[in-house]
Amino acid sequence: MPEPPMSMPKPRCVMCSHCSRQQPRYLYRTLVSGGGKGARGGSMGGMTFTDVSQSTPSAAAHHRPPEVALAAASGIHTLAYPGVTPVVTTCGEQATPALLGELRQVARALCARAFVLVQELLATGPDTRAVAHTKSEAWDPVTRADLAVEAMVSEYLATHRPGDGLIGEEGTRRPADEDGSGITWVVDPVDGTVNFVYGIPMSAVSIGVMVGEELCVGAVVNLTTGELFHAARGQGAAVETPQSSAARPGEDSCSTAEGTTRGELHWGAPRALHVNAPETLPVSLLATGFSYDPARRARQGAMLASLLGTVRDIRRAGSAALDLCQLAQGRVDLYWEHALNVWDFAAGAVIAAEAGAVVCVPTADLRADDGAPIFAAAPSVAADCARALAEVGGWDTLPAAAATA
Repeated sequence: MPEPPMSMPKPRCVMCSHCSRQQPRYLYRTLVSGGGKGARGGSMGGMTFTDVSQSTPSAAAHHRPPEVALAAASGIHTLAYPGVTPVVTTCGEQATPALLGELRQVARALCARAFVLVQELLATGPDTRAVAHTKSEAWDPVTRADLAVEAMVSEYLATHRPGDGLIGEEGTRRPADEDGSGITWVVDPVDGTVNFVYGIPMSAVSIGVMVGEELCVGAVVNLTTGELFHAARGQGAAVETPQSSAARPGEDSCSTAEGTTRGELHWGAPRALHVNAPETLPVSLLATGFSYDPARRARQGAMLASLLGTVRDIRRAGSAALDLCQLAQGRVDLYWEHALNVWDFAAGAVIAAEAGAVVCVPTADLRADDGAPIFAAAPSVAADCARALAEVGGWDTLPAAAATA
């Protein structure tokens, strides 16, 4: 393969010989994590760019990213899928280590505060888990906890970071000031809401931070165990566990970026996270998830069935944010799923990448209906898993029926 260009690659379209359509070539942008080794390619402002589409894809990899890209260093790779204009940006000079550290502390503190808020709501009775309303389909519920957490985060940011933007799963939209920070907070107030409704201990609050178009900071808290994960680009990933579960309602020390406790609840010292290094794909554990859309779920199931013989086993926990944190923690080795919104993976992607994973996510403007895949893996098996996915169509987009009608 020719050496990649030493400057920011320009997106262009190539003619696909298999369907005679113009297809935007696959384009990754990679930010190498602090402890990772550099990927091949040019460098700009801490970003390492790798052009992975020097030729039209072969029939075996039709409309799928070349596997060589996923053999690179750990970090976040953003893929421009067919039909979507590639967005290639950097965190910019404003994203200094000091700023990222500050944003990390705010995201961490908000997750801590959200955890206690949900525990207090649960203490009031089972109505907290009850469905307040559903979205466009009955299978996609919203609970009191979803609404309360998003309102709390929105109020805090409006008061303490009024120039920042906000994207919340439950409908909060506030663009960043044109002359302001360029920072956008991406919030999933309860990721794994169905688990939460049923009392299954795999749901989380997820708070990601974008500087410009780039995912830069993430914090996730498990709403059952209280495990609090957080990371910032180039600064590694860590997890903390709660040291006490006794909180006094009404007491709140999370009014500043440094606030990390509420009432008597506090977390222990951070522990650094590192992904596993499995030797082969057959001894690797794969986490995955399924769409709410029945037709798309059937296709996902068929692809997964074809993968079962290539990995140790699968786990389907029901929370994308926690799946990515499990990867960062070494509890699984691989993660692959289709059709997520940016709030589902924004925080977890940063945490996994900073723990050493190779992470491939869609550009932030894609919606779940576009059906793009999300991929994350321990570097030792990333390329092998990418090949296995290509063989079963795992890199194809799976648009929702309504999106293709």
